[in-house]
Amino acid sequence: MTEELERAKLVAEAIEWQGTPYHPEARVKGAGADCLTFLVGAFENAGLIPPIAKLPHYSKDWHMNKPEPGKEAEAELYMNAILRYCDEVAAPPERAVKPGDLVLWRMGWTFSHGAIVVEWPRVLHAYTARPVSFEDADRAGYLNSVFEIRALRNQPRPRRFFALKGWT
Repeated sequence: MTEELERAKLVAEAIEWQGTPYHPEARVKGAGADCLTFLVGAFENAGLIPPIAKLPHYSKDWHMNKPEPGKEAEAELYMNAILRYCDEVAAPPERAVKPGDLVLWRMGWTFSHGAIVVEWPRVLHAYTARPVSFEDADRAGYLNSVFEIRALRNQPRPRRFFALKGWT
Protein backbone atom coordinates (compact mmCIF):
# COMPACT_ATOMS: atom_id res chain seq x y z
CA MET A 1 0.00 0.00 0.00
CA THR A 2 1.33 3.46 -0.85
CA GLU A 3 1.97 6.14 1.75
CA GLU A 4 -0.91 8.18 0.35
CA LEU A 5 -3.33 5.25 0.75
CA GLU A 6 -2.05 4.52 4.28
CA ARG A 7 -2.55 8.16 5.26
CA ALA A 8 -6.08 8.13 3.83
CA LYS A 9 -6.85 4.88 5.67
CA LEU A 10 -5.64 6.39 8.97
CA VAL A 11 -7.68 9.57 8.51
CA ALA A 12 -10.80 7.55 7.61
CA GLU A 13 -10.32 5.39 10.73
CA ALA A 14 -9.77 8.46 12.92
CA ILE A 15 -13.00 10.02 11.64
CA GLU A 16 -14.88 6.86 12.69
CA TRP A 17 -13.78 7.60 16.28
CA GLN A 18 -15.54 10.99 16.22
CA GLY A 19 -17.97 11.26 19.13
CA THR A 20 -16.20 8.63 21.24
CA PRO A 21 -16.55 9.88 24.83
CA TYR A 22 -13.47 10.98 26.74
CA HIS A 23 -12.42 8.30 29.20
CA PRO A 24 -8.87 8.12 30.59
CA GLU A 25 -6.94 5.02 29.48
CA ALA A 26 -9.91 3.50 27.60
CA ARG A 27 -9.40 2.39 23.99
CA VAL A 28 -12.81 1.43 22.59
CA LYS A 29 -14.13 3.22 19.51
CA GLY A 30 -17.56 4.65 20.33
CA ALA A 31 -17.27 3.89 24.05
CA GLY A 32 -14.20 5.69 25.43
CA ALA A 33 -10.72 7.02 24.70
CA ASP A 34 -8.28 9.69 25.78
CA CYS A 35 -5.88 11.52 23.48
CA LEU A 36 -3.21 8.80 23.60
CA THR A 37 -5.51 5.79 23.36
CA PHE A 38 -7.39 7.41 20.47
CA LEU A 39 -4.12 7.71 18.53
CA VAL A 40 -3.10 4.13 19.34
CA GLY A 41 -6.55 2.75 18.48
CA ALA A 42 -6.73 4.59 15.16
CA PHE A 43 -3.25 3.45 14.09
CA GLU A 44 -3.94 -0.14 15.19
CA ASN A 45 -7.34 -0.34 13.49
CA ALA A 46 -5.87 1.12 10.29
CA GLY A 47 -3.30 -1.70 10.38
CA LEU A 48 -0.34 0.68 10.56
CA ILE A 49 1.10 -0.52 13.88
CA PRO A 50 0.91 -3.92 15.56
CA PRO A 51 -1.67 -4.33 18.33
CA ILE A 52 -0.43 -3.06 21.67
CA ALA A 53 -1.94 -5.33 24.30
CA LYS A 54 -1.45 -3.02 27.26
CA LEU A 55 -0.34 0.56 27.54
CA PRO A 56 1.49 1.55 30.72
CA HIS A 57 -0.68 3.15 33.41
CA TYR A 58 -0.47 6.93 33.58
CA SER A 59 -2.26 9.33 35.88
CA LYS A 60 -4.25 12.03 34.12
CA ASP A 61 -2.04 14.76 35.60
CA TRP A 62 1.44 13.20 35.32
CA HIS A 63 2.50 15.94 32.90
CA MET A 64 1.94 18.66 35.49
CA ASN A 65 4.94 17.58 37.57
CA LYS A 66 8.09 19.49 36.67
CA PRO A 67 10.85 17.02 35.77
CA GLU A 68 13.97 16.92 37.89
CA PRO A 69 16.89 18.76 36.30
CA GLY A 70 18.71 16.39 33.94
CA LYS A 71 15.69 14.05 33.68
CA GLU A 72 13.60 16.05 31.21
CA ALA A 73 14.00 13.43 28.43
CA GLU A 74 12.79 10.63 30.73
CA ALA A 75 9.71 12.68 31.62
CA GLU A 76 8.62 12.80 27.97
CA LEU A 77 6.57 9.60 28.33
CA TYR A 78 4.01 10.49 25.67
CA MET A 79 6.48 11.68 23.07
CA ASN A 80 8.82 8.73 23.70
CA ALA A 81 5.90 6.36 23.08
CA ILE A 82 5.10 8.14 19.80
CA LEU A 83 8.76 7.92 18.73
CA ARG A 84 8.57 4.09 18.84
CA TYR A 85 6.44 4.24 15.68
CA CYS A 86 6.92 7.74 14.28
CA ASP A 87 9.71 10.10 13.30
CA GLU A 88 9.66 13.79 14.03
CA VAL A 89 9.21 15.91 10.91
CA ALA A 90 9.77 19.59 10.30
CA ALA A 91 7.05 21.98 11.32
CA PRO A 92 5.51 24.53 8.99
CA PRO A 93 6.67 26.51 7.07
CA GLU A 94 9.67 24.21 6.45
CA ARG A 95 7.36 21.31 5.55
CA ALA A 96 3.69 21.16 4.69
CA VAL A 97 1.65 19.24 7.25
CA LYS A 98 0.07 16.17 5.65
CA PRO A 99 -3.12 14.26 6.45
CA GLY A 100 -2.25 11.46 8.88
CA ASP A 101 0.59 13.38 10.52
CA LEU A 102 0.50 13.70 14.28
CA VAL A 103 0.84 16.94 16.15
CA LEU A 104 1.88 16.97 19.81
CA TRP A 105 1.54 19.90 22.17
CA ARG A 106 3.34 20.58 25.39
CA MET A 107 0.71 20.59 28.10
CA GLY A 108 2.13 21.28 31.50
CA TRP A 109 5.83 20.42 31.52
CA THR A 110 5.90 17.75 28.79
CA PHE A 111 4.57 16.99 25.33
CA SER A 112 1.47 15.20 26.53
CA HIS A 113 -1.37 15.87 24.11
CA GLY A 114 -1.71 14.69 20.53
CA ALA A 115 -4.01 14.76 17.53
CA ILE A 116 -4.26 13.28 14.05
CA VAL A 117 -4.13 15.79 11.21
CA VAL A 118 -7.13 15.55 8.87
CA GLU A 119 -6.20 18.55 6.72
CA TRP A 120 -4.04 21.12 8.50
CA PRO A 121 -5.04 22.93 10.63
CA ARG A 122 -8.07 20.64 11.06
CA VAL A 123 -7.27 17.83 13.50
CA LEU A 124 -9.11 15.10 15.40
CA HIS A 125 -8.37 14.58 19.08
CA ALA A 126 -9.81 13.71 22.47
CA TYR A 127 -9.42 16.39 25.10
CA THR A 128 -10.34 16.30 28.78
CA ALA A 129 -14.10 15.88 29.23
CA ARG A 130 -14.73 16.20 25.46
CA PRO A 131 -15.37 13.39 22.99
CA VAL A 132 -13.10 12.75 20.03
CA SER A 133 -13.83 15.73 17.81
CA PHE A 134 -12.54 18.03 15.12
CA GLU A 135 -10.64 21.16 16.08
CA ASP A 136 -8.96 23.99 14.22
CA ALA A 137 -5.47 23.74 15.70
CA ASP A 138 -4.62 27.31 14.73
CA ARG A 139 -7.71 28.84 16.33
CA ALA A 140 -8.19 26.86 19.53
CA GLY A 141 -6.73 29.10 22.23
CA TYR A 142 -5.91 26.25 24.62
CA LEU A 143 -3.80 24.61 21.89
CA ASN A 144 -1.92 27.80 21.08
CA SER A 145 -1.26 29.51 24.39
CA VAL A 146 -0.10 28.14 27.75
CA PHE A 147 -2.63 28.70 30.51
CA GLU A 148 -2.01 25.94 33.06
CA ILE A 149 1.43 26.89 34.43
CA ARG A 150 1.70 30.34 35.91
CA ALA A 151 5.41 30.75 35.04
CA LEU A 152 4.67 30.05 31.35
CA ARG A 153 1.19 31.57 31.09
CA ASN A 154 0.30 33.31 27.80
CA GLN A 155 3.45 32.11 26.04
CA PRO A 156 2.98 30.27 22.72
CA ARG A 157 2.33 26.59 23.35
CA PRO A 158 5.13 24.45 21.88
CA ARG A 159 4.07 21.86 19.31
CA ARG A 160 5.91 19.23 17.31
CA PHE A 161 4.96 17.17 14.26
CA PHE A 162 5.46 13.46 13.57
CA ALA A 163 4.85 10.99 10.74
CA LEU A 164 4.77 7.19 10.77
CA LYS A 165 8.20 5.67 10.25
CA GLY A 166 8.60 5.00 6.54
CA TRP A 167 6.50 8.02 5.59
CA THR A 168 9.38 10.41 6.11
